[in-house]
Amino acid sequence: MAESATYTDSGSISRKVTSIAAGEAHTLALTGDGSVYSWGRGTFGRLGTGSQLDRLFPAKIEFNSTDRTGKVRIVGVAAGCYHSLALSDDGSVWSWGHNTYGQLGVNGENSLVPSLIKGFHGINPTDGSITKSETRLKISSVKAGGMMSLAIDDLGSLWIWGNCPPQDIPNEGEEFSLLTTYCSNPSLGLPWSNCG
Repeated sequence: MAESATYTDSGSISRKVTSIAAGEAHTLALTGDGSVYSWGRGTFGRLGTGSQLDRLFPAKIEFNSTDRTGKVRIVGVAAGCYHSLALSDDGSVWSWGHNTYGQLGVNGENSLVPSLIKGFHGINPTDGSITKSETRLKISSVKAGGMMSLAIDDLGSLWIWGNCPPQDIPNEGEEFSLLTTYCSNPSLGLPWSNCG
């Protein structure tokens, strides 16, 4: 069921589209002011609007977090089949939509609204070790495959989560975890044909 709406062009330079991402049946648009808009099929919450309704016209996505103060400014977007990712200017990653394979980077069910991925908090930016510090790894790029998500941190390490079989298959019922590869050339160390 599609929601009817009328689109009005404000003409504002800050609302000009700077980046776009297309999923299986949804689209994300990033504007110059750091806002994200989505439209298409709303199944599984992939639009991030708080519902599963289809949208014929772009709808603005709200990024709210109790962990942050001030407006979240998005600088990158990615769309998988049924999920979406956004990268904020502080290097944090947000996700929403389908989560059957853990592609949202959070434990739990599908998400109808953006959720901050906290898995990068407490990872030491210098060596990747997990610490109890409040520092977090800063992500510089995000991409989404069919049912998987990828991120590159500011040190050049590649992080993959979702439907990409790890080297060691985890036991059933284990908590979600981020996996990383520390290859200087990620394409040499990853089973690309097994992902997504």
